[in-house]
Amino acid sequence: MGLLIIKAFCAVFAVVGAGVLFFAFTMFNDTRSFVARSVPTDGTIVDFVEVITQDDEGRDVSTYAPRFEFIDGNGEVQRVTSPQSSSFNSEEIGDTIPILYDPENPTDANIDSFGNLWLGSVLLSVFGLIFFIVGAGMFYLVSRRQGMIKELQARGVRIIATVTSVRESINLSNDHHHSDGWVVNAEWVQPTTGETFEFQSDYLRTDPSFLLADKTIPVLIDDDNPKRYVVEIDHLK
Repeated sequence: MGLLIIKAFCAVFAVVGAGVLFFAFTMFNDTRSFVARSVPTDGTIVDFVEVITQDDEGRDVSTYAPRFEFIDGNGEVQRVTSPQSSSFNSEEIGDTIPILYDPENPTDANIDSFGNLWLGSVLLSVFGLIFFIVGAGMFYLVSRRQGMIKELQARGVRIIATVTSVRESINLSNDHHHSDGWVVNAEWVQPTTGETFEFQSDYLRTDPSFLLADKTIPVLIDDDNPKRYVVEIDHLK
């Protein structure tokens, strides 16, 4: 997979993460606004409403949202179904629970608990932050790699390294073998110091062994720091 494609994937991750963070921030602000304008009271659970969704395999999954009653400031009985549902509820019908409701719109009500008010925005924030950090971090690293390659192509020193191995990188997931590609490993002995440096190429889609009959490969290095390098593999693609 080329650096441009990897960079594009990283950008998508970062953008998705930023979008989830924005949505989480919107949820948080909506909840904060609701709490600020609401008044507390006690309610009673009168029922559990089944909510049917589908899992990744298209099978129906049932969760249950508590339906509760409370008396608003005008003495009227309001019946509201919680927007949150769960496969497990610690409450039972007849339980008394703390309620927050908007006095201007009593049907805008929710159970006064962390899980019902804040958990959704917290979880979204965590997932969004993970996506954004991973995407942005990898984007930065790939950009640095691209910058180093351009620098070495302009001012690097080309040396000829000896191929030590050609191997396929296998990724095992869910009992399936997936090839990440082929890499060429090589080494070079610096003539002036006798120090040995090892190099590894970027991934290749196919086995390049038949193109390495002479067991050598060109490598661009930073003459001041040979650990900054790029193995030249364009002729192997």
